[in-house]
Amino acid sequence: VYEQSTSLQPAADAFHVPVQKSEWLSYADGAKFFKSDKLMTLVFTDEVLKDKRNTEAVEVSSNTLVAARVVDYKPSAPRSFDEVKAGIEDFLKIEKATKLAIDKGTTALADLKAGKAVTGIDWINSVVVDRKNAQGLTDLTMSNVFKIDASKLPAYAGVADSKKGYLLIKVTGVQSKLTDDEAAKKAALVDLRTALAAEYGSAYLGALKADKKIYVNSRLMMSDNAAQ
Repeated sequence: VYEQSTSLQPAADAFHVPVQKSEWLSYADGAKFFKSDKLMTLVFTDEVLKDKRNTEAVEVSSNTLVAARVVDYKPSAPRSFDEVKAGIEDFLKIEKATKLAIDKGTTALADLKAGKAVTGIDWINSVVVDRKNAQGLTDLTMSNVFKIDASKLPAYAGVADSKKGYLLIKVTGVQSKLTDDEAAKKAALVDLRTALAAEYGSAYLGALKADKKIYVNSRLMMSDNAAQ
């Protein structure tokens, strides 16, 4: 690539590898593709762009060297309206559809809370969830489910969803008692004790650290083998 710097073919022949030609690449596209800012910095030097010289061989990954040569170059420039027209139209369509979905969703939510019959809602099959088992529901759904006032059932809530427009949530029942399953009870008790221990430990450490003369070994403090 150095001795015959106006062509990559001699180096390719010497190492028995093909010369590959890319589509148009911006600096950002090339850096992302090759995972090498160094290579793209070399590509966009005057020596390579204007003089059509090869870049030096750059290691882009373990045991992988890449040298590049620019065949053609177009300076960055604002795109014409015709080039961006389709993208703008798609964006506006999505924006309009999202706004329409939110408007319809908020109206439907108000009607549902008022006890009115609402048609055209595509509810999923009901599932039983808890804080540890989402049953396939999204994080957005789960974060709102447990905020719903379920004193009167069915209870409803709604939230704007950037991916689906508007999300309606319906709660038809609440199980507030522990199951009769002994294993589940023991697991819940262990979780409670762990949470309490962590809270008490954190509060105790905070109290100790409030005195600047006391230094606390947190790892020893929280260890199961720590002497009392």
